Amino acid sequence: MKKYVKKMHQHYGRKREQLIVALQQAFQDKVNIKDTEAGLHFMIDVKSPFTYEEIEQRAKEAKLELYTINRFIVKALEENNGVKTLIIGFSKIKIEQLDDAVRCLKKVLLG
Repeated sequence: MKKYVKKMHQHYGRKREQLIVALQQAFQDKVNIKDTEAGLHFMIDVKSPFTYEEIEQRAKEAKLELYTINRFIVKALEENNGVKTLIIGFSKIKIEQLDDAVRCLKKVLLG
């Protein structure tokens, strides 16, 4: 069992690292990544011209599973100079699909 857990930890660690690099390259100074180095999700702050509702609708239309921070809090956050907080999950996506997923995310968030 320990061998399996170690293997999965390494697998998801590599996936997280590749996703973070892809996000940084695609969004450059428009993204702040809040990585915890554990788990299958992390948060990002991204400058977007769209509202939370518009982002959710655009993601749905693009068939991109995406959650804004508003899904997890009682009172919706006010927009902060165009910065939106998103929850990025990566357990379901294959490593070879990361670049395409980031391109899709960029289109959803920035147009």
